[in-house]
Amino acid sequence: MAKKSTKKTPKEPSKFSVQFKQLTADTKEITGDPTTKIFGSLLLVMIGFFTAIAIISFYQNWTQDFSLSTTSSGEYAHPDYVGNIFGRLGNAIASLLVLEGFGLAGLFVPLWVMLLGLKHAFTLNRIKPWVLFNHLLATTFLVALLFGWIANHQPTLLSGLSGYYIYLKLALYLGRMGVLLVLFTAGLLYIVVALKIRSLTFSWRAPKPLPETERPSEENLNSSQEITPEPQDDI
Repeated sequence: MAKKSTKKTPKEPSKFSVQFKQLTADTKEITGDPTTKIFGSLLLVMIGFFTAIAIISFYQNWTQDFSLSTTSSGEYAHPDYVGNIFGRLGNAIASLLVLEGFGLAGLFVPLWVMLLGLKHAFTLNRIKPWVLFNHLLATTFLVALLFGWIANHQPTLLSGLSGYYIYLKLALYLGRMGVLLVLFTAGLLYIVVALKIRSLTFSWRAPKPLPETERPSEENLNSSQEITPEPQDDI
């Protein structure tokens, strides 16, 4: 007897997959709009600018605003009580990136955000944000660790709490000079990778002597040094 052919009915897609595909299509439609792209890019530039100025103002007024994170907003009802140029919000963002973060290296974050926005707003192909992000991670770690090594007695605004505690952890296992060796090695390797150095050969050869034909002869030197007297007119 011949076997009966059974056709498999196709499964209906689940509601989740349908909603996910619809969400993906809507997202592509929104992000592909040039107006939305420019709007988001300029918004990133302004956020980076806001954060950078807030960090600079934090370095100038951190003693005045140090207690803002531990007090309620009702005690500082007047704007003049806040030293940061962008108020409590600017102080909170700067305190997160500088004091609780990586100190002076926290300024790299808003600069990267600004470059990311400028690239997409003006189509700057020379700016590669994800390559710069790798440099951001490396330089943030090295700069924070360096300032933590320099001021190793207590946390400072240059190293931040994160940079200082990273130094303490490394110094516990490697010692102070071991941390310095790690800094030197990591910085050297970073330079090699960033500059794409492929060769470390140096030429120590002495300059080649001139051939005999190109050397000035003694007769030519003597003749050039002789002074011929000028003829005098008879009186």
